[in-house]
Amino acid sequence: MATIRNVGMGMASSSTSSSSNGGGAAKAKADLIYRMDDFPDNVNGASIMAREDGIITISEDRTVRIWQKRDNGKFWPSICQYMPHPATAFAFNQETRKLFVGTESGSITEFVISNDSNRLTQLKDYSGHNKRITALHFALECEWLLSCSRDKTFRWYCSESGRLLGSFTLSAWITALQFDFPSKCAFVGDFSGAISVLRLSESGHQLVTTIRGHASSIRSLAWDSKRQQLFSGGFDSTVVVWDIGGKEGIAYELQAHTGKVTSLHYAASTQQLFSAGEDGIVAIWNMDIKRNETPSWVESDNCQQCNKPFFWNFRMMFDTKVFTLFLSITVSIPTRKVCYRRWANVNIIAGMSFIVTANECLCSVG
Repeated sequence: MATIRNVGMGMASSSTSSSSNGGGAAKAKADLIYRMDDFPDNVNGASIMAREDGIITISEDRTVRIWQKRDNGKFWPSICQYMPHPATAFAFNQETRKLFVGTESGSITEFVISNDSNRLTQLKDYSGHNKRITALHFALECEWLLSCSRDKTFRWYCSESGRLLGSFTLSAWITALQFDFPSKCAFVGDFSGAISVLRLSESGHQLVTTIRGHASSIRSLAWDSKRQQLFSGGFDSTVVVWDIGGKEGIAYELQAHTGKVTSLHYAASTQQLFSAGEDGIVAIWNMDIKRNETPSWVESDNCQQCNKPFFWNFRMMFDTKVFTLFLSITVSIPTRKVCYRRWANVNIIAGMSFIVTANECLCSVG
């Protein structure tokens, strides 16, 4: 199934329930314009053809379809191209009308769509991967095709000749990809939750840094080239915004999903970020709103306000002759660890003078 939705400016919305994250954004539901149900298997990707009423879809049934809007307002396929294996990723460039399709087997095929969108002509194949293609990116400015795969390799090719320019190998599946042309930097997300930042050239690459912030696998990346911000969506139900251009390591989270975040898209013209997940939610975020950085977690063996030892800090309890028993769970909050629930001091070691008076920690968790 594929859907087309219309969203007004100034909203943070969901296909099932409204949601927002700070900044006083209005809540509203996106308007459903059209729904396509004629798919016998899972849809692995979809994209609107911006300059015409067309949609490109790829599916597990091995098809690449070009849909055109007819006079009756419905979309019908004008092209249905069968691939040798299920189509798993694609990249489309509107100016050249080139379409790159990656498959389950690791093969990549380049097509060109005719001006009337009724013919798909195969131009060349790219080899090198041997497992599922997870993401493709075509950079017209330098004529590079970038690809990543479950074979744990990231590769970039010259799209004019089809020649392999370089490759980079990780220890986990590579699941997401973005590219910034001015700096020639590629952002590569993997199954471990890390994002590798690489500076590319035709003769090799340089690993700039590796950033971490997700608790599990990264599934999708998006890039704001103007503000130099990277967006990552993961299986931990979180969207993280990374301020790459600021060079200060600032990042903050966007919370709306209750399931895995599977897709991200940034619309530069409206400064909106779209996120979709397995929970059925499509969230739209206004990115021109200032948000606070997500605080970092700290480690401590005692309350950082009242200095009482936590229940695992046996050494401090013995030294102070106070045994701290939390009657319910002790929680950590960002930037500090403080007592959150009732505690009691009890005499637990015979012959030792321990305080036994029940008490209540008055620490604030604000």
